[in-house]
Amino acid sequence: RLDREPPQVVSVQIISLDELVVVFNEPVEEVTAEALNHYAISGGIGQPEDATLSSTNANLVTLELATPLQFGQTYSLTVSNVRDLLGNTMTSQTVPLNLPVPPSVGDLIITEIFADETPSQGLPEAEFLEIFNNSNRTIDLFGVIIQRGTSFTTLLK
Repeated sequence: RLDREPPQVVSVQIISLDELVVVFNEPVEEVTAEALNHYAISGGIGQPEDATLSSTNANLVTLELATPLQFGQTYSLTVSNVRDLLGNTMTSQTVPLNLPVPPSVGDLIITEIFADETPSQGLPEAEFLEIFNNSNRTIDLFGVIIQRGTSFTTLLK
C-alpha cells in the first residue's frame, strides 16, 4: 500500500529556552525539514535561526532560536511544507508550546527519601525521592537542581 499521507507533528520538546525538537510521525526529507521558512513561532520569536534533521532519526528536527522563549508564556509553533520521504507535503499545522514558570523556593518539598543501601539488605536496588508540590501551580521538574551540601543533582536531564 502506497503512503499518500503527509507527515504530521506528533509533539514538540522544549530542550532549552533557545532549542526545540520537533517530532514527526514519520521520517521527513532533509531539504524541506531544514528550510527555516517552514517554521514560525508566535510571540515575536519568528523563524528559527537553524533547523537540523537528526542524523540518527529522520523523524526529529532540532530548531535553534535566535530569540529565547520566556518562562510563563504560551507560544505556538506553526510547521508547514515539510515533505516525507515519498514526497507527501504537509499542510500547515500549529502546535501549542507551554513554558511553565520555574519553581520558587518552598514550592517543592522532599517528603520521602529511599536510599539505596550497600549491601542492599534484601531491598530493591533503587533510590527515589518523593516530591510534594506545595504551590497551586503545575511544576515541570525537568532541569530542577537538588543541592545537598556542596553536591548538586539535576532531575530529568
